Amino acid sequence: MTPRWLRLRRALWALTLLALPVTSFRYYPPVFGSGTSKPLAFGPALLVVLVALLAEPAWAWRRVRTAVPVALAVWLLAALGSTGWALLSPPPPVSGFSLLARAARAWLSWAVGLTFLAAALLALRTRQDLTFTLRWLFVGFGVAALWGSLQLASLVVGFPPRAWLAQAQTWFSLRPWGQPRVQGLAFEPSWFADQLAVLYAMWLAAGWLTGYTRPWKGRGRRLALTLWAAVLLVWTYSRSGVLVALVALAAVGLRAGWRGLRRGRALRTRLLRGLVAGGAVLALLGGLFAAAAQRSDYFRVLFHLEPGQSLVDYVVQARAGARLALAVAGWRVFEEHPWLGVGLGGSGLYLYEALPEWSRTELRDIAYALSPQHRPVLNPKSMYPRLLAETGVVGFAAFVAFLLAFWARLEGLLAEPDAEARFVGWAGLWLLVAMLARWGSQDALSLPTFWLSAGVVLAYAAASRARGEGGRWGGEVGGR
Repeated sequence: MTPRWLRLRRALWALTLLALPVTSFRYYPPVFGSGTSKPLAFGPALLVVLVALLAEPAWAWRRVRTAVPVALAVWLLAALGSTGWALLSPPPPVSGFSLLARAARAWLSWAVGLTFLAAALLALRTRQDLTFTLRWLFVGFGVAALWGSLQLASLVVGFPPRAWLAQAQTWFSLRPWGQPRVQGLAFEPSWFADQLAVLYAMWLAAGWLTGYTRPWKGRGRRLALTLWAAVLLVWTYSRSGVLVALVALAAVGLRAGWRGLRRGRALRTRLLRGLVAGGAVLALLGGLFAAAAQRSDYFRVLFHLEPGQSLVDYVVQARAGARLALAVAGWRVFEEHPWLGVGLGGSGLYLYEALPEWSRTELRDIAYALSPQHRPVLNPKSMYPRLLAETGVVGFAAFVAFLLAFWARLEGLLAEPDAEARFVGWAGLWLLVAMLARWGSQDALSLPTFWLSAGVVLAYAAASRARGEGGRWGGEVGGR
């Protein structure tokens, strides 16, 4: 790749990372549909892929083929087969949407996610590219965190005025800032929480565990970024975001502790520092959590239990009844179509008939959706029932195989003697655990939180393997 192409690729990649916090850009053309997930970063990410394909198509194909687990291709083929089979006998349309239209929208959504994966794979070629990536990633974090801090100041002290910030949000986003929660540059607070708890926290946590500071040029900046992210995460009032962060912190901490017990004293000391830092962040989250609970009952209802209360009643009281009802409906659709499912995007056409009876009378959101005046196309709101319902056992098994293959790449990085490789391995482990938790209440295929981060980890893993086989990482990645 010539220097001119390299400069263009790096500029587009930096723009991609800088634009990640904007999840619902309002100026995309109508061809992108009426959905809410329209990441601003998709445009430059697509250009990164096109530049790599035009400049060095042979290298681009070799990089994707060697970096991506085969299980992902199997997953794609399984989903394609399920969709084709379902189209042979489609159900009646719902609210004017046919199975073909829903399938096209779902595949477009997945294509957006895979574009972020491919962009990350093709953007990282040298050791310097990892540092470049993380620095621009955290520049984007700084922009989003600064905007979120203005929202927090507006909530706490009343300045800047909420009306001004709400109006300013519509300059770039589909939705104004209207809720008394920190939203950042995202469409809603929970999406901003995803970015904080996964996209950025994975690298900060890995830095604390390994002592790696190159992307932040020092421990002080890393500490400041960690505290900043923790404060904003709690003020999103996203229960899923806080839960994801706590689950990932606990799982990665236990894994690090076990690893430290089996290794030398120096490693135990380093990991102990990371665990102490994690404990401090956990204590901070707990204190902020308690303070936030005093201002809103959104957290407080989680700890209110009535004597003899059933699980369903508790979930409904905790304002998660609609999600539970849709997940149950998705499971029922899977039971009716266990092997190949109803095709990617097709579950929404079956969910109305599969909703549990209690949800039709007890939940306002479900009753609203069932009214003839509205009748929107529903989603399972959880990745697991969605994949089971839409791709069946075959597709879900391929999805699990992909995650296991990804995990295997992480274990390979964690076993490396190089500190940077272990840094990427710990970040990938945080990503995997966090997304396993997040997919319990999220079913979108296009959000870059997972795909771009996974692409960075897989690109580094491929480079690490190439170096071990005689290839070069300090120069061109992949043994060129």
